[in-house]
Amino acid sequence: MFKIIFLVSLFVTTVSGGCPSISTIYLPRRVNCPLCDFVSSTQAVSGSGNQYSIKCPPKSDVWYYNEQGNEFVTPMSKVGTKGTIKCEGSKWRISVPGQSQTLSAFACGSS
Repeated sequence: MFKIIFLVSLFVTTVSGGCPSISTIYLPRRVNCPLCDFVSSTQAVSGSGNQYSIKCPPKSDVWYYNEQGNEFVTPMSKVGTKGTIKCEGSKWRISVPGQSQTLSAFACGSS
């Protein structure tokens, strides 16, 4: 049932344009860190619509994946208040100091 709802929402989003819900790309299970503690998506970002600020806990890391599946990790101490996730067309884009990538998934966790 969940797969059907997800596919329908993805189809509606694709047809109507814009990005999928930010919660659909918050995927801690994708991170290969079995000993990490991950926060919920509501603790990871703040904002609405097409723009969010990264608000992971201070001593955590931001794990994110680009469209090619490459993994990046940036500590929140480096991200500070400058980390953003914005919708550009139909794709999410993450910007942290020194880096900007088209985003396929992200998570906030600490080991």
